[in-house]
Amino acid sequence: MAAPAFVFPPSLLPNSVSVACLTGTVAGQRDKILDNRDTDMDRCDALTAEMQGIVRGAAEPWAPGDGVKAGIGRAARRLGLRYRRARSFWYGERAAVRALEADALRTRNRELLAERRRRITAEAARLDALLGSDAAR
Repeated sequence: MAAPAFVFPPSLLPNSVSVACLTGTVAGQRDKILDNRDTDMDRCDALTAEMQGIVRGAAEPWAPGDGVKAGIGRAARRLGLRYRRARSFWYGERAAVRALEADALRTRNRELLAERRRRITAEAARLDALLGSDAAR
């Protein structure tokens, strides 16, 4: 006897599951649905890891004696986030991340990295000048 047809309610499925997945036998469609959910989790995990990296990078450079709380606060200020939101990204907690928020954090991260590059380049030029003046003596 064939398995009875079952229609999955759309509210129980992730957005990436196509309409073709919504009807059919339970046994025949289960693997396809679970595969799509795993893909969505991978995307979620990748985005969580990306946001975590951005927030942790924004906390650098660390001053001697700084704790994690100070680093999270510094990252929150630099990225324009509330402390609690920065903390959830810091610890990799799963939270809904809107595309607009992710894009804004990526943009701000690029700006922070460019600013850091300018500071490092200026410091390297000062060191070169100091070493050059020492070599002339």
